[in-house]
Amino acid sequence: MDQAHLLPPIVELLLLVGSGVCWTAAYLFIIYRGYRDRTCGVPFAALCGNLGWEFLFSFVYPHPPVQLIFNWIWLSLDLIIWLQYIRYARPQSDLFGRLKPALSYSAIGLSLGAAFILVWAVTVEFDDLEGKYAAFGLNFLMSVLFLAMLANQGRRGQSVPIAALKWMGTTLASLLFFSLYPQSVLLGVLYVFIFVLDAVYFFAIYRLTNKTVRPRLPVSSSRTLRG
Repeated sequence: MDQAHLLPPIVELLLLVGSGVCWTAAYLFIIYRGYRDRTCGVPFAALCGNLGWEFLFSFVYPHPPVQLIFNWIWLSLDLIIWLQYIRYARPQSDLFGRLKPALSYSAIGLSLGAAFILVWAVTVEFDDLEGKYAAFGLNFLMSVLFLAMLANQGRRGQSVPIAALKWMGTTLASLLFFSLYPQSVLLGVLYVFIFVLDAVYFFAIYRLTNKTVRPRLPVSSSRTLRG
């Protein structure tokens, strides 16, 4: 699939950098909330997919310099989130928490390996060394799983800044790849679905946060005396 470049190169570069910065900031907020709430702020399946994508396009099919730098940063931050999962979320997991430690860690390792192979298979099948199909497929998965996580565990490990940065980062990436590949029907559908799901997630967690922190008005203790 040939690149179209609907936007000037400088605008495409700004979209690339803007998306990378937003996602990096989102990861930092996720790590902070994870340590504060003693949980993992990324669903397990999405975390496995992210690590597989970042490793593949950092070392097997390395991206050009600007994107490659972000890949390295994201891989490092996702490894920290992975450790948070092992330390905090694994013991509470309905699946892995019930297994003996050796079996639990083996199952987690196999899941990570399977995610890497699936990302590699999508890359080879679509002849997509940019990783765009796997990336937006993973983003769609994350958008669904973040909503499920919010429904299951409330605001633990999550915050309004995370939702806003996730929404903004993927929107900027969607604009960039629409400029490059406007003819792709699959990517176009993913852009729209992810945008809508991220908007729902943002407003849901924003409303939940405001409802939680809204102060109560003091109740007056004075009484009216009647003669």
